[in-house]
Formats: sequence, structure tokens, C-alpha cells
Amino acid sequence: TAPETTRQARVLSLNYSVPADDGGAWLGYLVISDSLVEPLGASVIGQGNTLGLRRALTLPPVGGLNHGLTIGVDFKDLKQQTSAGGGTIRAPLRYLPVVAEWSGSWSQAAVSSQATLGLTLASRALGQRTIDCAGLPADQFECARRNADGSFAVLRADLHQQWKLGAGGWQLGSRLAGQLASGPLVSGEQFALGGVETVRGYRESEANGEQAWLASLELRAPNLAALAALGGLGKTLGLTELSASAFVDAARAESIDAAVGQPTGVSLAGAGLGLKLRVAERADGQVDLAWPLRRNANTPT
Repeated sequence: TAPETTRQARVLSLNYSVPADDGGAWLGYLVISDSLVEPLGASVIGQGNTLGLRRALTLPPVGGLNHGLTIGVDFKDLKQQTSAGGGTIRAPLRYLPVVAEWSGSWSQAAVSSQATLGLTLASRALGQRTIDCAGLPADQFECARRNADGSFAVLRADLHQQWKLGAGGWQLGSRLAGQLASGPLVSGEQFALGGVETVRGYRESEANGEQAWLASLELRAPNLAALAALGGLGKTLGLTELSASAFVDAARAESIDAAVGQPTGVSLAGAGLGLKLRVAERADGQVDLAWPLRRNANTPT
């Protein structure tokens, strides 16, 4: 949840896994969400449930690459309410996307990398449903997003890397991520930008779009836990990590076939400082203080 404004994001998730004989696993999960996000020009209230089933497969290593493949299906039962221009449209959605994701990790000298590449597919034949859309009958996808028809393909990539800078303990972390889509998407399939996981300094999901890219750099200072232990308090708490960081995030989201008056693209950029700590194996936490560098209707600089 969001501590200061809990109505902005409330999410409950349940996960269960069963090991398979081939070294992989069967995974099941349930996500119950209730959120309020404010992309430019609108407020979107999203409530609903997502029930997912996955089959995780471990693939044979290739050189120094360890990787795996996950395939599965989701059942999404969502209740979306969009307010814009003085009007409100309620668009309940039920659909069944198929998902596949490859993930891998490898290390070379002073660089370690983690990557994911995911594909989501949906067919109108499995999700066609007529609903009451502002008093008129309409397809559920067309009601939720102009010119969306329920058949879509989404390709998403994410790459994290970490460099060791010499022997002093300094590290440089980077992230590159992006999404491509075949056409207009409902909000739950769009790439959301803003917040702690994407562009810090902005509200959660402040901008979203079908096509998007994200880039981040973070310089991390050496672990100061040993110095903190000299003061006594760190040793008493069992402090094993205490490190500071400085970061900059930048991203852009673009809409396919944007409605009249809606911006075709939104750019965000933020920078700030962070502090990370870990107490033995019992708890860990991170605090980030960030400033938005690009102004928009929801977040002035």
C-alpha cells in the first residue's frame, strides 16, 4: 500500500509453488488490487482480481549463462473506472492472456547481468463481451480503451547490470527496459511509469502508454556496516549492510492512437539519493529521496 495515501494503491497477493520432477515448478498466484492512479488528463480507479497459473522450466546452461522459461495463462477480472473531462466511464473487463517469459543471468569479470524478455498474447475470440458503456452497448475493450479490440501482442524487455568500480567497494548499477505493443491496450497491459520501481520523484503510474522505454543509473557507495559497528549500535542490531547511493532515472511512454486532447507521449526524469540497510538476515529496507526533473500536470518540478 501507499503509506501516506492508502487509496492510491492497495494490493494483496498470494503465491504457491509446487516443485516438478524436472527441476522446474508449477506456480499459482492470486492478486487482489484496488488502486487510484492519475495519468495525464484522467483519473483511473482499478479494482479486480488476477488468477494466474505458470509452468517454470529450467533450461540447460550455455557457457556462463543460467536461464529459464516460464509459460502460463492469467484470468483477469477487472473493474476499471475512468474519469476525464467531467465524465465517468465504467468498463468491467474479463479476459484470458497467455504469457511467456525468458529470464537469464550471467557474470563477466566485474560485471553481473540479469535480463528478462516477456511476450503477452490475447485473442478477441476469448475475450469478446458486450457491456453497458455509458448507457450504450459496446465491446468491453472498446469501452475501456479507444480502438482496443481484445486481440493484442505485447513484448517487454528488462536488463539490469552492476559494475564493480575498482577494489574500493564502489558499484554502478544500470537498468534498461522497454515495451512494444501491436496496438491500443487497456490500462492493465500498458507500461506504467512513475514511482519507486520506475522513475523516482513521481507518483505511482503517473504516465503510461503502449510503447515505452526506461533508463536508470545508480552509483552505490561502499558498505559502511563495519564502520557503524565500531559505534556499538550497529553491532548490537546485527547490521550487515549500510550503503548510500545517488541515482538518475529517465523514461518516456507513448500512446498508440491517442484520443483527441490526450498527449501522444509523456517524458519523465528524476534524480535523488538513497540509503539501504540490512539487519542480519532478518530485515532489510531502503529509503529514497527523489526530485522530479521534468514538469507535468500532476508533478511540478
